[in-house]
Amino acid sequence: MVHRSKICAVQSSVVIDLALWLAHCTTLDRKRGTRQAMTEGADIRQLSPEDVPALTQLLAANFTRHDQAFWAAAVTRLAAREQVSSTPWLGYGLFDDGLQGAVLTISSRQPGAGEPRILTNISSWCVNATHRGPVAKALYGQASTGSHASFSNLSAAAHTIKTITQFGYREWSAGQVIGIGTGRKKGRSPAILTPSAALREGLDAAVVERLEDHAALGCISFALALPEGPSPFIFLRRRIAVGLPCAQMIYCADMAAFSANSAVVSRHLLRHGQPVLLIDASGPVAGLSGRYFPGKSAKYYKGPPPQAAVDHCYSEMLYIGF
Repeated sequence: MVHRSKICAVQSSVVIDLALWLAHCTTLDRKRGTRQAMTEGADIRQLSPEDVPALTQLLAANFTRHDQAFWAAAVTRLAAREQVSSTPWLGYGLFDDGLQGAVLTISSRQPGAGEPRILTNISSWCVNATHRGPVAKALYGQASTGSHASFSNLSAAAHTIKTITQFGYREWSAGQVIGIGTGRKKGRSPAILTPSAALREGLDAAVVERLEDHAALGCISFALALPEGPSPFIFLRRRIAVGLPCAQMIYCADMAAFSANSAVVSRHLLRHGQPVLLIDASGPVAGLSGRYFPGKSAKYYKGPPPQAAVDHCYSEMLYIGF
């Protein structure tokens, strides 16, 4: 038989726990009410040149790896690029007694057959702590809307993946491969073509234009002279690990063409001081001898994926960096 004093002690403990829980809920309700009161008057609109000083300050405060001077230079590069008509100049801002959040939108036209499409790279989404929650998600949703565009997120932080998938983003590549090209066909190796030479050999003028644009910004752009026609590539110069030079593939029209001739590609990149290759993929890549890193820098897309096997052109990789 349980003693009455023990029953009373248990009842008292339950009452105390319930009181503490109710107090906790009241505190949460107050916090939610305060946040709602602070954000219900917020306005989401496109960023303008007058917002740049506040924007660079916001980016530096939320992405502390880089200072405000870094972000000012990045925004200057973004503002100087060719704008795609009917797309935001720089992105969207969340305004409530000043700029409280921002998301950058970097749009470009995709070459290829059929109706021209726009690919918008969503970048640098950040919101001050006082305005996180539904209004922050609304900001991202606004940037990811458009009937004639596809959207990419090339650097999604782990804690944002659940949110962006709610907006319709799907995983496009699940990791990265680093290695050296070893694939080669029997017979004579294909020649390396400059963009202008590739144009003369029949490569689409719009593709040649992006090869030239990226070469002007320091990338390694070329095409392989294959029997079926020029196969274009763009590689971004990077440094990884302890400063090891590395060429990251940011454009490849046909991955099968790369795999069959990856040794030629690798030798060409080596002549440009890039001893290893980095490729976004969801598993080992044929023709690349190296290591696959699952979960490393996964890429996400919304809408029809790019027509090319890999297409990170005119994106944050080029204008902002790592």
